[in-house]
Amino acid sequence: MGPFKNYASFCPYLVGSYDKVVPEVVRYLESGCGTYIMDMARGETDYVDTAEVFDRALAEHRRATGNKGAGSVSWNVPAGSS
Repeated sequence: MGPFKNYASFCPYLVGSYDKVVPEVVRYLESGCGTYIMDMARGETDYVDTAEVFDRALAEHRRATGNKGAGSVSWNVPAGSS
């Protein structure tokens, strides 16, 4: 977590419309990723949008897999960002 806490992370930033971001998250779900870390939010709506992306991605993934795998996803928000 050191690089993330020091803003020196090397990770993808998924930014865009739901139609662009949801399929990317589904690809991560398909590869077995189940924990996601959200960077600093600009405001409360970022949290709402993030929850919507994950709701849609999980629903799409479950439809594609017949509800197998990806039973839940956890995502963590850096301390002091809310």
